Amino acid sequence: MLAGFWQLIFFNLVVKDDLIALQITFPYQILLIILSAIGYSSNRIIGLAGLMYGASSRIRDGIDGRKNLFVARLSVLNLFLLAYIEYLARKNAIAEANLMFFSVFIFLPLTIGDAMGEIIGTVWGKQKLRVWGIGQINRKSFLGTASVFLGSLLPLLLIVIVQALPFQWWWLCLVVSVTTTVIELLAPRGTDNFFIPIANGLVCLIFAVHFLPK
Repeated sequence: MLAGFWQLIFFNLVVKDDLIALQITFPYQILLIILSAIGYSSNRIIGLAGLMYGASSRIRDGIDGRKNLFVARLSVLNLFLLAYIEYLARKNAIAEANLMFFSVFIFLPLTIGDAMGEIIGTVWGKQKLRVWGIGQINRKSFLGTASVFLGSLLPLLLIVIVQALPFQWWWLCLVVSVTTTVIELLAPRGTDNFFIPIANGLVCLIFAVHFLPK
């Protein structure tokens, strides 16, 4: 969650340009992938392996914990597609103010909704929903899925209310939250970080082209 908030702050308050922020973020993420690959086979608790995998690998993934986390870190490759979606939005003369909000709608559900689903679903949920994925326990819970939806919807609604955005943005909150929940449930475990931002980006692009003034 802290990593996601850092990215949103970086996009909107520091760089103030989504496309440039994506280009700057990409080398940093590639470095993480390289370091993760180097430390993948090491069993040292102190050192690169411990830094890359020690606290991040999930217990439910068992012996596949590092594999799951490494695949999750490959999600940075979606920045290519997100940059293209950004290009299409600019090509369609979407207002710059709207583009700034889109980075929030794309990444905030992943930052809060997906994280809440993991935390609440793991601690309190009953994992009865069998899913595809990389890990020894590939199951999810109804409570975790509901947490993803509410953890996506409520923060987006708060932003719409605080920023006094037009009523059609309320519909975008609902559609993005449903999209995030469905992708999180159906995408193989470890790949949702790749697919959720892309799906949300496409939803925002369609919304901008058809429902917002140019």
